[in-house]
Amino acid sequence: MTEYLRACALSELPEEAWRADRPALAAAVFELGFVLRRCRAGRDAARGELARVHRDGRTNDVARALDLVLHGRAGAERSARSELDYAHATDDDAVWARARLADPSTPSSPIDASLAALGGDALLDKWEGRLATAPDPRWVATQLCVLGGDRALSLVLRLYAARSDTRDTVKGKLPENAAAWREGLERLAGGPYGAAARELLAAVEA
Repeated sequence: MTEYLRACALSELPEEAWRADRPALAAAVFELGFVLRRCRAGRDAARGELARVHRDGRTNDVARALDLVLHGRAGAERSARSELDYAHATDDDAVWARARLADPSTPSSPIDASLAALGGDALLDKWEGRLATAPDPRWVATQLCVLGGDRALSLVLRLYAARSDTRDTVKGKLPENAAAWREGLERLAGGPYGAAARELLAAVEA
């Protein structure tokens, strides 16, 4: 882990490099935060490496990513700009972070399955209003299809009904967990997107 951080060479960036955004590096730092949340071996050392690089007053996207990864709610209050930015605050103050995710005033980020467990049904309710105009509906379909539960499945059905360009993507997910799909679709077949549910049930049975 610490070797990876050294490979990123954050500590070697000259001060002027912190004045311009570096999107690829910022994304790598942000994703590293998810790795740190899951691992134990090397976590403290890796966080120490990141902390040594972080400096107050730096404002580019890499500095914001460091703030979000290292400082929980306080970092999010300073540096969050969209829904995804609150993901690392849930370990620090889960109730606050979930409220921010669900808040209609929080700027949207691309629909991402990793946020669903953090934001719960309130976040799914926000996502529902975006389905018809999602710029990458196939990506949205892949994200929704990996979530469990009838609420998420109802969004899949709505997307399937509204966006014909997602239908092959959704059908391609059916074999991954056919039994769960069948049970959920049977429960929702009498609902507002019953036609879509029945069409997918037929595909499961085919």
